[in-house]
Amino acid sequence: MRTPPPPSAETIPDPYVGLRPYTDSDDDRARFFGRERDQEIIIANLYSAPLTIFYGASGVGKSSVLLAGVGSELLQSPLFACAVFRMWLADNVLPLL
Repeated sequence: MRTPPPPSAETIPDPYVGLRPYTDSDDDRARFFGRERDQEIIIANLYSAPLTIFYGASGVGKSSVLLAGVGSELLQSPLFACAVFRMWLADNVLPLL
């Protein structure tokens, strides 16, 4: 029994974006998949406790799941406003917020 050849690279979008996180762009949202359960848990936590701390080791996909997954889902809800803030190391954070 022979195994069928793998699909050509043109038919499958490349899910890897290198070392940069997925963003909320249409292109990245279309390629981001496989973390639906994580997204459901995070969104449920946000509904029950608006201040939710989401942490993990470097490189596990925290930014990607938040930006391409959770953020895009929350933007479709009239109950949430979604903002991304990544300047925590600035000298004066409060005015930036």
